[in-house]
Amino acid sequence: MAASRSVAFALLLSVALPAGAGSATEPFEMSRDGFTIQYHARRRSATGEIFRVLSEARAAVSARLGTEAPPPVTVRFCESAQEFHESIGLRVPWYVAAVALPEERRIAVEWDVAFPSLRQVLAHELCHIYLHESLGPHARAVPLWMEEAIAKHVSGEWTESDEVVLQEAVLGGKLLGFGSIERDFPSQHRAATVAYAQSATFLAFAEQRHGPLVLRAYLDGVRGGLGHREALEAATGRDLDSLEAEWKEYLRLRFRRRMLADRVDELIFSFMAVLLLVCAGVVWVRRRRWLAEQDAEEFPEELGNGPSMTGYPPRRRGRYFGPRF
Repeated sequence: MAASRSVAFALLLSVALPAGAGSATEPFEMSRDGFTIQYHARRRSATGEIFRVLSEARAAVSARLGTEAPPPVTVRFCESAQEFHESIGLRVPWYVAAVALPEERRIAVEWDVAFPSLRQVLAHELCHIYLHESLGPHARAVPLWMEEAIAKHVSGEWTESDEVVLQEAVLGGKLLGFGSIERDFPSQHRAATVAYAQSATFLAFAEQRHGPLVLRAYLDGVRGGLGHREALEAATGRDLDSLEAEWKEYLRLRFRRRMLADRVDELIFSFMAVLLLVCAGVVWVRRRRWLAEQDAEEFPEELGNGPSMTGYPPRRRGRYFGPRF
């Protein structure tokens, strides 16, 4: 049971691996301010920055979740996918670079993949651990999609690719029903990305419509023994189905307006491009006429009875006598 909860909080549908022999070199370990980090020698110079990022993430997450006494947490920074899998004892999808094991108060991170957004990644995983710590046995009432919504929303883990994925899902009619992902959270990359993105925007929408205290009220309800749907209704005054319908309509309007704005921008750009080409053509024609008039004035004996409209300047003894630009 402990293993299954760890998997759930690790965001995954995973298969346990047999115990590995461990990495070729055992990592170093350092503790400070309630955190223990395990790292390899090549990351020694980054330890100070890692502790600073962890402290900032802890402060931000604790404030949002109302965690009064955040527990000590161990973070393992792995140098390869193999070490990452062996450290957690789980087989995870290829796109997963960080996993939280709340009951063990432990996080594993694949360094090279997670480093570009390390603060958001650590805040996301700390959120899983602190949420579990704050709710205690009632944490089981929170479905995985809602837990992911909280972790992604609180950590500020949102990228342009999330926006693109969500827009495609909305305009393509491929949003996932919360009832379906409550029963079976997707593990395939594309579907999981949509599930993460839509879950985070759902919570943001609820806070936008019903106030910034929605999350705290929801957690208080769960902590008080309410089920997920009852706690959400108590926090927003709306049942989940009604709130989901309002959220979907909000997204449709949002992305349709954006699509319309994009098309207007494209039309304006196309008009300016055509106008530029027309102006360039007018300038070219006028320049040719001017060159012909200059030739007619300077070399009338070589141009016959009138100005040449070819625009080619005359030549004498192989030298160019026309205007120079």
